[in-house]
This record gives sequence, C-alpha cells and structure tokens, in this order.
Amino acid sequence: MFAVDEANARGGVAGMRSSRDRRRQERPTEAANAANLLVNQYRVKAIVGSVTSKATIPISDIVQAGKIPTITPTATNPK
Repeated sequence: MFAVDEANARGGVAGMRSSRDRRRQERPTEAANAANLLVNQYRVKAIVGSVTSKATIPISDIVQAGKIPTITPTATNPK
C-alpha cells in the first residue's frame, strides 16, 4: 500500500495512478462492482488483485470481456 501511495505521489506509473480498495476484497458483488468501475469508467490498462478466489471469479468475467490483463497474487480456484 505504501508503494502505491508513493508511486501515485510521483505521478503514477507511466502517467497513470494506481488504486487500491481493500474493503471489497471478500465480497464478490462489491468486487464485481469495483471491476466494472475500473474497466468501464476509468478504463484501466491492467488490474492486480483480488486476493480471494471468491472475489476473483466474478472479476474475471468482467476483465475478460474488457480484454484487461489481470493477475491475482493469491486466488487459487481453477475457475
């Protein structure tokens, strides 16, 4: 989280700011809402997270439709 804050304070990465929202990490509906916002409104270029499979599964449908590369550091469900 500190690295994200520091990078954003310097203008982001390649001129783009990063976002983090840990409140939504366990709730699939909230994670999907956040992914929709990031993909469709903010037009992000990539997403790192979520940390749980329960939230990652609904996010994956959204990012695949938007052709957004995504990586999860800890989700393990094969879906």
